[in-house]
Amino acid sequence: MHGILPLIILTVTVCTWLWKRRRTTKRAAAAGTDLLPPNRQDTKRPCADPEADAVTEALVRGEWQTAAKVISAAGTDWEHRSHLVDVVAERAAEDDTWLRAWEAARPDDPDAAVVRASAQVTLAWEIRGAYTAEHTTAEQFAGFHRVLGRPGRRSNGRRPWRCPATPPRTSRRSPCTWVWALRTR
Repeated sequence: MHGILPLIILTVTVCTWLWKRRRTTKRAAAAGTDLLPPNRQDTKRPCADPEADAVTEALVRGEWQTAAKVISAAGTDWEHRSHLVDVVAERAAEDDTWLRAWEAARPDDPDAAVVRASAQVTLAWEIRGAYTAEHTTAEQFAGFHRVLGRPGRRSNGRRPWRCPATPPRTSRRSPCTWVWALRTR
């Protein structure tokens, strides 16, 4: 009896270990079956965005009208509008030929001005880099400040932006009096 008890314990331990190993192997094999292959995964966005894809494709072709229409249609849905401006500005930071055409066709369009400002910030950060100051060169800092220091593209002396103001929610003033109060300060 003394020799059988350790043998039974050893057998139960080995069987338990084999059962757990087999179960873990099956789970590991099944874990990757519902994912797209790595070459088809979009790691830049959390989910598909067909509207942003359509705008980006139009901008690649140089068609700024699609971006203008989509941003304008976002209206006062500020989160959606901000997302679209970021998508368009990222493309403008790479190549702003279509943005210059947009600004020439509609010089007072506030959406074009917002895209220009956001594109300049994106470009400035691409030049500076994401490292801390101790790992950033003087040339990177100079490029960063040079891009951010550029004025808006206006030759007529007017301000480079003209956006409708939205009064704070707690204000009892109408938008017109809110803008008047800001201008008379």
